[in-house]
Amino acid sequence: MASRCDSFLQKSHKINLPFIFARVAGLYVARMPNETLIVESLPGARSGDTILSCTGPFTIQTLFSFQGALREIGPARLLIVDLTKVPYIDSAGLGALVGAFVSGRKLDRRIVLVGAGERVTALIRMSNLEQFFPLYISRAEAESASAGAPQPRASK
Repeated sequence: MASRCDSFLQKSHKINLPFIFARVAGLYVARMPNETLIVESLPGARSGDTILSCTGPFTIQTLFSFQGALREIGPARLLIVDLTKVPYIDSAGLGALVGAFVSGRKLDRRIVLVGAGERVTALIRMSNLEQFFPLYISRAEAESASAGAPQPRASK
């Protein structure tokens, strides 16, 4: 099921998109023939917290579902990105997380990552981004540790 945006681009700009992006039952789904990223928006334990639970590879082909869900979450003070079910992330997926951090700063939103596997954690550390994305084992740990914690500052 292609989104209206896909149809518009294909008709008006004659762009043949190599992926499918759709919103199905409140979930954002972007997929290539063998890759799908499902992003589910859930309320956090505290009012004003939001959890984006991601399932599948977070790559250039699938990051649009993350971006779509991010645009619709509203004024969350804490955004927990649950990567427990993300087997790997590429540089474009990492760029989408950085974009979420930058836009979140403008909204005074704190972003933390939960459940990142070994490959995902290694990429975040290798990119020296853990100073911007605190890493936690579980959602509960992230919510309790983030209560009242200041937003990480980017160095100038």
